[in-house]
Formats: sequence, structure tokens, C-alpha cells
Amino acid sequence: MVDKTADLFSEWETYPHNLSFSALDIDANRCHTKLGRESEKLYLFDGEESESQVLQVDPKAAIPKRSILSSSEQLLSYLGKPTTTRLFRIAQEHSWSQLLVTEELFRKLKTALKVHPEFLDVVHVFGEKITASEESFTAFFSHLSPEPSSLPGCDYEIAYNVKYVARYVRNSLKDPFSIRETGVYHNYQMEPAKSTWILLNAPDTLGESLSDAFADSKTSELLGQLRCHALILLCLSENLA
Repeated sequence: MVDKTADLFSEWETYPHNLSFSALDIDANRCHTKLGRESEKLYLFDGEESESQVLQVDPKAAIPKRSILSSSEQLLSYLGKPTTTRLFRIAQEHSWSQLLVTEELFRKLKTALKVHPEFLDVVHVFGEKITASEESFTAFFSHLSPEPSSLPGCDYEIAYNVKYVARYVRNSLKDPFSIRETGVYHNYQMEPAKSTWILLNAPDTLGESLSDAFADSKTSELLGQLRCHALILLCLSENLA
């Protein structure tokens, strides 16, 4: 039996050069160079343990399964399991710190999932900071695969970051709120129906809401997956009420 996961990480060090994208759409050299230049800002140092979370929806299970992702071996194991919806949550210790994942593991994740390089515009918003950066900057991209005439829909990729208001844990009469942001990547395949999500610095309340939504079998369908984006915006805007 052939192991289909064996080559999922092929040439991961060169991402996004190792994926097939037109040079008219993506400047792979610029993307690769910028990733290397900002690696210390974005990621944990080699040898530090990643603390990402994985949520997998097994069609035969009543509730989604949660796991911790800290190694390439674990990632390879997760990717080999059957699922209709898979969610990767990559956190930060705080909003001015690195993503809690190593560069190697994150490049392998993007390679295995064939993540469109335009997602990097969202990724570069995050990472270690020493001063406040431009709070109004947002990134967005969407990509639709050619629609087959025999199907009522099409595959799509979408990514964006959301700025939102959160209350400080500590009380402050002068300014009880702070500006936070969450990065979102979503890939949906029509046939067979399968979704992959990556969330950057998502609050626990959002993770719980999506977990509850994914437990409903109808959420794996196209309309259900699209409604999850509305759920994300609703969860992140709760403090505005």
C-alpha cells in the first residue's frame, strides 16, 4: 500500500517555490525572501516547542477531536486521518509576541495544505513587536477554482485578518479596551466535501463556537462553511454591543 502522506512536506524549506503557481500571480522569490527575513519576528526559535491546536471532524464521531500539534510527526499523522473539516489554531502568548509555532512546522503545514502564498499577507501582520504598528492595516484574498459544469459550486480559498475590540483582563477606568486581531484562512473542496481552516491568534470563545458548529454534520456542506465566516465576525464583534 502506497503512503500518500510520504511526500506532503517535499521541499518545505523552499515554500512557496515548491508549489505550482503562475509567476504572473505570485512572486515566489519575494514571498520566500520576506519569510526568511521575518522568521525571528514571526516564529518560535528552533528547538522551542510549538503549541498549536488541531480540531478534526471525524464523520463517524459525535464530537470533533482536539489535539495538540507540536511536531512534524504529529502533523503527518493528523493529515493522514479521514476528516471532513480540519481546524488548526496557532496562538500567540500575547498580541505583541511570536506565533507559537516554529518556522519549520508552519512551512510544512503550508506546504502539505498547498496554502496559497497570498495568505502570507495575513501572516506578516502578526509576530513580535516592540512598538504599536499601524492598526488599520488589513489583508484579504480569495481564489475560486474553475467551476465544473457538472457541479453546482466550486472550490475556493479565502484569507483575511479581522481587527476587533477586546476588554482588558485588568480593570481600567480610562481605557478598558484594546485592539486585537485574528487571522483566518479557509480552503473548501467540493468533491469530496472537505474544509481546512487556519486561525491565527483566535480567542478561545471563537474556537469554542466553531467547535460547536463543526459538530453539526450540516456544517460540512458548502452553505454551512460559508456561514462560519459570519459566525467568526459575530464572535469577534461581541464587545462592540
